[in-house]
Amino acid sequence: MTKFPTGGHLVSWAGRAPLDHQSGKRQGRSRHKKGSKYVAAATGETAISAGKTDTREGARYRKLARSRGKAKACVAPGNTQLKASQLLADPGMRYHDLGPDYYQRRAQSRRKIAYHVRELEELGLEVTLCRPGPAQDDPEPTQAA
Repeated sequence: MTKFPTGGHLVSWAGRAPLDHQSGKRQGRSRHKKGSKYVAAATGETAISAGKTDTREGARYRKLARSRGKAKACVAPGNTQLKASQLLADPGMRYHDLGPDYYQRRAQSRRKIAYHVRELEELGLEVTLCRPGPAQDDPEPTQAA
């Protein structure tokens, strides 16, 4: 696993990375890498199994299976699992699942933000959003003698 610097490199090597060859309105033809059929089969099986669990990958599989079908829904959770398997290269790192309601929480927060921005703009205010920086404990200023 140390041969791949990131999980994305592993996914690309396996030929499982999504393709996007677009420039402006033109969508070019894109061919995916052949990859390993054994890795594809293994990630497909684990993605289907993850779809039956109460995890983020399970929620993602079920969400995609509703709209795109079960066969295509296997790819995204399988890629996530491949990226997580990169953790095997660093024994000190631990995997933390984001929970089955991760996508729902993210969508709700985006809806709330959009609603409040729209309300403030209707009042004639210009809205600029930014995330706060890390909290820093400012020491009390010292006075020079």
